[in-house]
Amino acid sequence: MGVFDVDLIMSWEPWEYEALRLGALYRKIDEYELMAKTAMANRYAQNAKRASERKIFNAKQARRNLELGINGSDKNVERMIDLNKKFKGFKPNFIPKGG
Repeated sequence: MGVFDVDLIMSWEPWEYEALRLGALYRKIDEYELMAKTAMANRYAQNAKRASERKIFNAKQARRNLELGINGSDKNVERMIDLNKKFKGFKPNFIPKGG
């Protein structure tokens, strides 16, 4: 948990202790997940004919998504945002054909 002061721990309410304990467990799960992803990236880099950093992790795309407020890297979401930017302020000049 990262806290070693017994007096501090004993001063917590039970719900505070439980929240910290669960947070520590979630942190451990995240560490294991990162280790698994690192192992997979290492395996890919060693076995790929033409491995590239961008194929493992595209930092440029992640930064752009962060700036645009996108969670994840869904291509359809990116296309939708690009189309919305292009069509912003567009008003069609629609004249129906008469019959």
